[in-house]
Amino acid sequence: MGNIFEDLKSKVSIEDVASTLGYNVNPRAGTRGNYLEMQLFADGEKQDTIVIRKGRNGSTDSYFHRGSGHGGSVIDVIKNLDDAANPF
Repeated sequence: MGNIFEDLKSKVSIEDVASTLGYNVNPRAGTRGNYLEMQLFADGEKQDTIVIRKGRNGSTDSYFHRGSGHGGSVIDVIKNLDDAANPF
């Protein structure tokens, strides 16, 4: 059996996790190329923004959180964005 975290990275994308947490792609920032910006809104107000660097496959995707400067892999995004999207 391989490393469970490496398996997760290859099967789940950062974009999918962010979308599940309520983030939406910002089409004004562009949707082609290696980078994708996603934003979280509440009551019509932008609450949060992340930038996803898309690798050749899901296991090499990484993200950068504009507000905190944190970033990392899908493992990090699950840990960090779930706390931000669900503070209670």
